[in-house]
Amino acid sequence: MEKKLTTGSIFKNITYFSLPYLLSYLLQTLYGMADLFIIGQFNGVAQITAVSIGSQVMHMLTVMIVGLAMGSTVTIGKAVGTKHSEHAFATIGNTVTLLMRISAAITALLLLFSNKKLFQIGDVAKMFHISVGSLRHYEQAGLLKPEYIDEIPDIGIAAVGNSRC
Repeated sequence: MEKKLTTGSIFKNITYFSLPYLLSYLLQTLYGMADLFIIGQFNGVAQITAVSIGSQVMHMLTVMIVGLAMGSTVTIGKAVGTKHSEHAFATIGNTVTLLMRISAAITALLLLFSNKKLFQIGDVAKMFHISVGSLRHYEQAGLLKPEYIDEIPDIGIAAVGNSRC
């Protein structure tokens, strides 16, 4: 089915063209709201703030990537329309390279700013060849203080000090 965007009502054509994007942004916003609702049930203000900020950052990154992809699509469409297939292939290659470099840069920044590595208590027990019970005993005796204790053990997520391993 071919839809000509250059004929007919401008408002109708723009609305028809933008509906998939609007729907994707709506779904992403609902996803962020669901995260906030779930975290709000179990954690405090700091965690809710972190999820809220994380949701906004993810939304911003998504919008930027969609913008880059749309710009690339316009350039590729122009090259295909003028029958310059080499230019289209070069644009595709450049776009893939750019997005891979952006991904690598974001990954490097996230790794650079992540300051802690948490292990589940079962992993710590395996690393030091001792039992989980011993680690829990050391914790109760005050010899070992976990960096983080999961406050929602019933959903199966556990970090140092509260694993069911």
